[in-house]
Amino acid sequence: MKIKLVFPRRSLRDTETIIKHHLVPSETLTAIAAATPARHTVEIVDENVQSLDLNDIPDVVGITVYTFLAPRAYELAEYFRARGAHVVLGGLHVTSVPQDAAPHADSIFIGEAEALWSSFLEDVERGQPQRVYGPAFVRELDELPRPRKSLLAHWRYLTLASVSGSRGCPYRCTYCFNSVEPKPSFRQRSVESIVAQIKAEGDAYYIFFDDNFTVNREFSLKLCRELAKLNIKWRYAASINLGYDEPLVRAMAHSGCDSIFIGFESINAGALRQSAKYHNRAQDYERLIKVFQRQGILINAAFVFGFDDDTPDVFQETVRFAIHNQLTSVNFHLLTPFPGTPLFAKLEREGRILTHDWSQYDTGHMVFRPQQMTVEQLLAGYRWVYREFYSWRNILRRLPANQLGYAGRTLMFNLALKKIDWVWLALRQCGLLYHAFHIYRRLERVLVRRKPTRSAADFDTVCVNESAVPSGGG
Repeated sequence: MKIKLVFPRRSLRDTETIIKHHLVPSETLTAIAAATPARHTVEIVDENVQSLDLNDIPDVVGITVYTFLAPRAYELAEYFRARGAHVVLGGLHVTSVPQDAAPHADSIFIGEAEALWSSFLEDVERGQPQRVYGPAFVRELDELPRPRKSLLAHWRYLTLASVSGSRGCPYRCTYCFNSVEPKPSFRQRSVESIVAQIKAEGDAYYIFFDDNFTVNREFSLKLCRELAKLNIKWRYAASINLGYDEPLVRAMAHSGCDSIFIGFESINAGALRQSAKYHNRAQDYERLIKVFQRQGILINAAFVFGFDDDTPDVFQETVRFAIHNQLTSVNFHLLTPFPGTPLFAKLEREGRILTHDWSQYDTGHMVFRPQQMTVEQLLAGYRWVYREFYSWRNILRRLPANQLGYAGRTLMFNLALKKIDWVWLALRQCGLLYHAFHIYRRLERVLVRRKPTRSAADFDTVCVNESAVPSGGG
């Protein structure tokens, strides 16, 4: 059979730049392609970086659905169904509210599609596909084949060098898809499997897609010990409470970690309680931030506005905090109650949901009525924080004077992220994005050099022992 896997087109928010579409592709469709038996032909189309040929009607069309992509996904589903293709929908939105997606598809997947994908294809071949598959989740991640990145045109992205070391999250924040039933358990690949993938692909810089990289300390230390031998650079996401474990942070820096994504979410303790983010303690943020900065690890942060405890002062206070602590970058979001989450259920009970237009559920639009501000105040504050934080004046204020390498990398990151969109547009049109990113990475490596670890004993001496001298990194 001929199978077409589609990632639907999304609109950029007015705070985003064109490079957002071209950073690194999702592993969702390459993972599904890898789970497809070799007798089938597979094509992957990411509408955000290429055109979808609507005249090509395959046997099966699989579409991944995030909530804000649902309208476009449903539009494509109806189009291909009307022309005889068997359309299957899956992804976070489908798992959260399968009753919303089911009318638009011939089949839907609840959970992780790889768990039942080959069975589904056999059913289609027999002419007996089911309407619903799942809920099902992959139990042993090491048994999964590596994502088929070869199906992607590498020149459409900055990099294809991503890896997932785990799935799921042990936390259940009220606004997050990880709080939706059915809840997958937290699972990890073996260190050997992760390292084997990185060695096989051979890239010099990797992005970990894990929701929370450091849940298991012994696993993280073992992985860092192996990554240190590869002389690569890498980035990941973790909770701010990782900062309580400075030896582990030091191990990560020494093994090549150069930046971290942290969801601070709020500097308001009441907002953190409301979202069940009990592992974040706002009063400790400043000293924990310094743990990462001492190791030369750039902090890419996220803050959310619109919690019931938020007042109009939250915008200025958050920007002041972010500048004072010299955060490298910040993604600011409007609180978004994704359907299926406890937050959505609460706000719907209270009559505060303003729209069920899923395209607005992109964290850049107001979809509910806030408690202590008007919708207009919240939108105005959201737009103001972006302008203020990324103004030239405040970019320069965030550069540490005593760490020139760290400052240089911070400046480069902010320029690339917010100030040279016209350059990315030109590079995209010339097909040079991939090459430009590798030049960018080489420049960063000049700014911070790391002596590779030669043995496990060296790694433990430098990184893990409490008496070890911090590496500086920047």
